[in-house]
Amino acid sequence: LRIIDDQYVDSVNIDDLVDKAIPQILAQLDPHSTYISAEDVQKVNSELKGSFSGVGIEFTIQRDTINVGNVIKGGPAEKMGLLAGDKIVEVDGKPFVGQVVTDTEARRRLMGPKGTKVEVGVVRYGTKAVKRFTITRADIVTPSIAATYMLNDSTGYIRIKSFGQKTYMEMLASLASLSQQGFSSLIIDLRDNGGGILDDAITCIDLLAPEGTLAYAEDKNGTQTLLGSSDDDTQTTLPIVCLVNGNTASAAELFASSLR
Repeated sequence: LRIIDDQYVDSVNIDDLVDKAIPQILAQLDPHSTYISAEDVQKVNSELKGSFSGVGIEFTIQRDTINVGNVIKGGPAEKMGLLAGDKIVEVDGKPFVGQVVTDTEARRRLMGPKGTKVEVGVVRYGTKAVKRFTITRADIVTPSIAATYMLNDSTGYIRIKSFGQKTYMEMLASLASLSQQGFSSLIIDLRDNGGGILDDAITCIDLLAPEGTLAYAEDKNGTQTLLGSSDDDTQTTLPIVCLVNGNTASAAELFASSLR
């Protein structure tokens, strides 16, 4: 890279070259070694912190169209009247459908600084007309624990979407809520949990695990590094079921296997 920058006959954008080259290098290692560009770091960190600035929706992309899966309670999209099931077909007065619609591009257009505005054109189920909403972006808080409730008189249920900086405190609150309702067994749902911050996953395991080593890392030379252990009185003897699926990954896998 230095030689190219110093001696190549034409000017070269080295940053752009790095962004294109490094993913190809890491692809030779394993599917989980990936490069996060500087542009994407802030987005990743915002998700792990549990807050970001945007319109307040969760979406999927189906048939080259943004489908609103959930409207975050109290967010600007809900206040303006967007509903789960809406299809976003326009952004800022221009069509936004087809191959241009990717997760990255959708986030780029919908997320933005607090106080800025974005107009979205929406097609609602059962109608063909485009309804237009002007939404003022705001700070959105996204809890990592999506649900906490009693399944029956004795079984509590906690669904963890990801492990971030607020998950430990959210889990304390969830366990306290279930305790007030008299739970004596627990289901922890980690299906579709892609992971998050490893240290936060380990502190959450510590709430439930018996005394001892929770997890350690081992390098190619066999040297082990302790990642976390439980040595206090917070562990539980409750029966626990942990639900996982093919999309349970990374720190969520470690949580499940350590608990087991």
